[in-house]
Amino acid sequence: MLTLDDRVRAGGDLLSTTVDGETVVLDITNGVYVNLNAMGSEILRRLEQERTLRDLCHDLSREFTVSPEQIEREVLGFAARLQDAGLIRLVA
Repeated sequence: MLTLDDRVRAGGDLLSTTVDGETVVLDITNGVYVNLNAMGSEILRRLEQERTLRDLCHDLSREFTVSPEQIEREVLGFAARLQDAGLIRLVA
C-alpha cells in the first residue's frame, strides 16, 4: 500500500498520445495500456520526475480548489492503480 511519503517515478518505456481529450499511455516493455483523463495525464506527467506523493499532492492543492484531504485520497488511489499497471515504481 502506497503512502504519501513514498517516493515514486514513472517507470518503463512509456509512449503516449492524446485522443479526444484523453491520453492513452502504452508501456512498451510490458504491453500495458491505459486511458487517462486530463487530471490523470497531469499526474503521470508530474511523476516523470522522482518525487513523494505528498509533494505531488501539495503541488496539486495549490492549483485546484479541492480540499487537501480529497486530493490525498484521490492521488493515493490513482497512484495505486498506476503502480498495479506498472506505470509508476517506488524509488528507494
